[in-house]
Amino acid sequence: LQMQQGQTLSMASNVNIPGGLVLTSGIVQTGIFTLNVIGTLTGGSAGSYVSGKIQRTISGGAGTFAFPVGTAGAYSPVSLTFPASSAGGSLVVSGNDGDDAQIATSSFDPVTTVNRNWNIALVSGFAGVNYNALFTWMNADADAGFASSSSYAGRFTGNTWTYPEIVSRAVNSIQVSGLTGFGRI
Repeated sequence: LQMQQGQTLSMASNVNIPGGLVLTSGIVQTGIFTLNVIGTLTGGSAGSYVSGKIQRTISGGAGTFAFPVGTAGAYSPVSLTFPASSAGGSLVVSGNDGDDAQIATSSFDPVTTVNRNWNIALVSGFAGVNYNALFTWMNADADAGFASSSSYAGRFTGNTWTYPEIVSRAVNSIQVSGLTGFGRI
Protein backbone atom coordinates (compact mmCIF):
# COMPACT_ATOMS: atom_id res chain seq x y z
CA LEU A 1 0.00 0.00 0.00
CA GLN A 2 1.30 3.45 -0.85
CA MET A 3 0.00 6.50 1.03
CA GLN A 4 0.37 9.49 -1.31
CA GLN A 5 -2.89 11.43 -1.17
CA GLY A 6 -1.58 14.37 0.81
CA GLN A 7 -4.66 14.08 2.99
CA THR A 8 -5.51 12.63 6.37
CA LEU A 9 -6.84 9.09 6.51
CA SER A 10 -8.71 8.18 9.72
CA MET A 11 -8.99 4.54 10.78
CA ALA A 12 -12.26 3.14 12.17
CA SER A 13 -10.79 -0.21 13.27
CA ASN A 14 -7.48 -2.07 13.57
CA VAL A 15 -5.95 -2.44 10.11
CA ASN A 16 -3.46 -5.05 8.84
CA ILE A 17 -1.41 -4.07 5.80
CA PRO A 18 0.18 -7.16 4.23
CA GLY A 19 3.00 -6.52 1.80
CA GLY A 20 4.22 -3.36 3.49
CA LEU A 21 3.55 0.37 3.50
CA VAL A 22 5.16 3.30 1.67
CA LEU A 23 4.46 6.70 3.24
CA THR A 24 4.85 9.42 0.61
CA SER A 25 2.30 12.12 1.40
CA GLY A 26 -0.53 12.19 3.91
CA ILE A 27 -1.17 11.30 7.53
CA VAL A 28 -2.81 8.14 8.86
CA GLN A 29 -4.70 8.81 12.10
CA THR A 30 -5.20 5.58 14.03
CA GLY A 31 -7.13 6.99 16.99
CA ILE A 32 -7.55 4.15 19.49
CA PHE A 33 -6.73 1.59 16.81
CA THR A 34 -3.44 0.05 15.60
CA LEU A 35 -1.96 0.01 12.10
CA ASN A 36 -0.20 -3.36 11.74
CA VAL A 37 2.37 -3.19 8.94
CA ILE A 38 3.30 -6.68 7.78
CA GLY A 39 6.42 -6.40 5.64
CA THR A 40 8.50 -3.35 4.80
CA LEU A 41 7.74 0.16 5.96
CA THR A 42 9.38 3.01 4.06
CA GLY A 43 9.00 6.76 3.93
CA GLY A 44 7.88 8.99 6.71
CA SER A 45 8.28 12.73 7.05
CA ALA A 46 6.58 15.72 8.65
CA GLY A 47 4.02 15.49 5.82
CA SER A 48 3.56 11.71 5.86
CA TYR A 49 3.47 9.64 9.04
CA VAL A 50 1.20 7.66 11.35
CA SER A 51 -0.50 9.72 14.04
CA GLY A 52 -1.07 6.94 16.53
CA LYS A 53 0.09 3.34 16.90
CA ILE A 54 2.16 1.24 14.47
CA GLN A 55 2.69 -2.47 15.01
CA ARG A 56 5.60 -4.21 13.29
CA THR A 57 6.84 -7.77 13.41
CA ILE A 58 10.61 -7.83 13.33
CA SER A 59 12.50 -10.95 12.33
CA GLY A 60 15.51 -12.05 14.33
CA GLY A 61 18.98 -10.78 13.57
CA ALA A 62 20.57 -7.38 13.10
CA GLY A 63 18.63 -4.50 11.66
CA THR A 64 17.25 -1.00 12.12
CA PHE A 65 13.51 -0.53 12.00
CA ALA A 66 11.71 2.78 11.54
CA PHE A 67 8.47 3.71 13.23
CA PRO A 68 7.32 6.97 11.53
CA VAL A 69 4.94 8.01 14.31
CA GLY A 70 3.68 11.29 15.70
CA THR A 71 0.63 13.11 16.91
CA ALA A 72 -1.62 15.68 15.25
CA GLY A 73 0.80 18.14 13.65
CA ALA A 74 3.93 16.73 15.30
CA TYR A 75 6.09 14.13 13.54
CA SER A 76 8.23 12.33 16.15
CA PRO A 77 9.70 9.15 14.64
CA VAL A 78 11.47 6.34 16.45
CA SER A 79 14.14 3.99 15.04
CA LEU A 80 15.06 0.80 16.86
CA THR A 81 18.30 -1.07 16.16
CA PHE A 82 18.66 -4.72 17.15
CA PRO A 83 21.89 -6.78 17.23
CA ALA A 84 22.60 -9.96 15.29
CA SER A 85 21.72 -12.01 18.38
CA SER A 86 18.17 -10.61 18.54
CA ALA A 87 15.42 -13.23 18.59
CA GLY A 88 12.85 -10.94 16.97
CA GLY A 89 9.24 -10.31 17.90
CA SER A 90 6.38 -7.87 17.51
CA LEU A 91 6.10 -4.32 18.91
CA VAL A 92 3.60 -1.46 18.92
CA VAL A 93 5.13 2.06 18.97
CA SER A 94 3.32 5.36 19.43
CA GLY A 95 4.24 8.97 20.14
CA ASN A 96 2.46 11.14 22.68
CA ASP A 97 2.19 14.87 23.36
CA GLY A 98 3.50 16.25 26.66
CA ASP A 99 5.65 14.95 29.47
CA ASP A 100 5.13 11.41 30.73
CA ALA A 101 2.31 11.19 33.28
CA GLN A 102 4.81 9.87 35.87
CA ILE A 103 7.43 12.61 35.37
CA ALA A 104 7.10 13.67 39.03
CA THR A 105 8.57 10.30 40.08
CA SER A 106 11.60 10.70 37.78
CA SER A 107 14.82 12.70 37.97
CA PHE A 108 13.59 15.06 35.20
CA ASP A 109 12.81 18.72 35.83
CA PRO A 110 9.49 19.13 33.95
CA VAL A 111 10.29 22.70 32.89
CA THR A 112 13.50 21.68 31.08
CA THR A 113 12.32 18.68 29.06
CA VAL A 114 11.04 17.80 25.63
CA ASN A 115 7.24 17.75 25.81
CA ARG A 116 7.01 14.46 23.97
CA ASN A 117 7.09 10.82 25.03
CA TRP A 118 6.82 7.47 23.32
CA ASN A 119 5.43 4.08 24.19
CA ILE A 120 7.10 0.89 22.98
CA ALA A 121 4.82 -2.01 23.83
CA LEU A 122 5.82 -5.64 23.51
CA VAL A 123 3.29 -7.83 21.69
CA SER A 124 5.39 -10.99 21.48
CA GLY A 125 8.98 -12.32 21.34
CA PHE A 126 12.22 -10.46 22.01
CA ALA A 127 13.46 -12.75 24.79
CA GLY A 128 16.66 -11.33 26.28
CA VAL A 129 16.63 -8.33 23.95
CA ASN A 130 19.23 -5.56 24.09
CA TYR A 131 18.69 -2.74 21.59
CA ASN A 132 19.40 0.88 20.73
CA ALA A 133 16.82 3.57 19.98
CA LEU A 134 16.75 6.97 18.29
CA PHE A 135 13.96 9.36 19.31
CA THR A 136 13.27 12.53 17.29
CA TRP A 137 11.02 15.47 18.13
CA MET A 138 9.97 18.83 16.72
CA ASN A 139 12.02 21.83 17.91
CA ALA A 140 8.79 23.38 19.27
CA ASP A 141 8.43 20.40 21.68
CA ALA A 142 11.38 21.57 23.78
CA ASP A 143 10.82 23.73 26.86
CA ALA A 144 12.65 27.07 26.90
CA GLY A 145 15.07 25.67 29.51
CA PHE A 146 15.86 22.48 27.58
CA ALA A 147 19.56 21.95 26.81
CA SER A 148 20.23 19.24 24.24
CA SER A 149 23.91 19.10 25.24
CA SER A 150 22.99 17.69 28.66
CA SER A 151 19.80 15.85 27.77
CA TYR A 152 19.11 12.28 28.77
CA ALA A 153 16.27 9.79 28.41
CA GLY A 154 14.32 7.72 30.88
CA ARG A 155 12.24 4.57 30.51
CA PHE A 156 9.28 4.00 32.81
CA THR A 157 8.13 0.41 33.32
CA GLY A 158 5.93 -0.72 36.18
CA ASN A 159 6.79 1.76 38.91
CA THR A 160 10.44 2.25 38.02
CA TRP A 161 12.45 4.72 35.96
CA THR A 162 15.71 3.58 34.34
CA TYR A 163 18.09 5.84 32.43
CA PRO A 164 19.80 4.26 29.40
CA GLU A 165 23.27 5.14 28.18
CA ILE A 166 23.41 8.08 25.75
CA VAL A 167 25.03 7.39 22.37
CA SER A 168 24.45 10.83 20.83
CA ARG A 169 22.50 14.05 21.31
CA ALA A 170 21.30 16.63 18.81
CA VAL A 171 19.02 19.66 18.96
CA ASN A 172 15.94 17.55 18.19
CA SER A 173 16.95 13.93 18.84
CA ILE A 174 18.62 11.57 21.27
CA GLN A 175 20.06 8.11 20.69
CA VAL A 176 20.29 5.66 23.57
CA SER A 177 21.77 2.17 23.91
CA GLY A 178 21.49 -0.87 26.10
CA LEU A 179 17.70 -0.94 26.38
CA THR A 180 16.70 -4.35 27.72
CA GLY A 181 12.94 -3.97 27.93
CA PHE A 182 10.04 -1.94 26.66
CA GLY A 183 7.74 0.70 28.11
CA ARG A 184 7.30 4.46 28.04
CA ILE A 185 10.26 6.65 27.14
